[in-house]
Amino acid sequence: MFLFKLLGCASLLYAAFGLPTDPPGTPRRIELSTTAVASATTAESQIGHAAELEARQLDKRACNSGFILCGNMCLAGTTCPSNIPRRRELAGRDIDTLCPMGFEPCMLPTATRFTGDNYECIRTSSDLESCGGCVYPLPGRQSGQDCSAIPNVASATCSRGQCRIETCLTGYVSNGSECIATGGFVDQDAQMSSFWRKALGPY
Repeated sequence: MFLFKLLGCASLLYAAFGLPTDPPGTPRRIELSTTAVASATTAESQIGHAAELEARQLDKRACNSGFILCGNMCLAGTTCPSNIPRRRELAGRDIDTLCPMGFEPCMLPTATRFTGDNYECIRTSSDLESCGGCVYPLPGRQSGQDCSAIPNVASATCSRGQCRIETCLTGYVSNGSECIATGGFVDQDAQMSSFWRKALGPY
């Protein structure tokens, strides 16, 4: 009887001081409350939602008002067309492997430096505005010629990487590579206009 009373007093003392009442060596169980688990799940969901919203905001900020981000390009409108011109990421590959055979990677007119994905694939052997090479070449590449920017030209084509003048404006004739005045003088104002149009790019 005395032993039972002693054990009972010990249990009361343990309970009063918050001490474990299990016998020594008994493994203690740690139970996570339902509220704690739910809170952790909610926090994880909120973090994922915030990341998604941030990504959407970045996409919106990537283009000016009135444009939408389609692949790596900002296009006018609210939806992306299905036939987006080919763009590829550099991904550590050689520049010659960026485009299919017969095409050359050229920087976008709006690009200030090559970042690895701001380029387009152009067939420079026949492209009127990038004939024989890119008008906006990648670093280390030679530039081509914009056949449409030849002074006083009325119509021209690009064949095998060479500009071919078909007709000149009235008062000018072609000498094979440029349109010269019938008096034998080249229009200097037209040359300067062509130079700045090529230097500044499209408006």
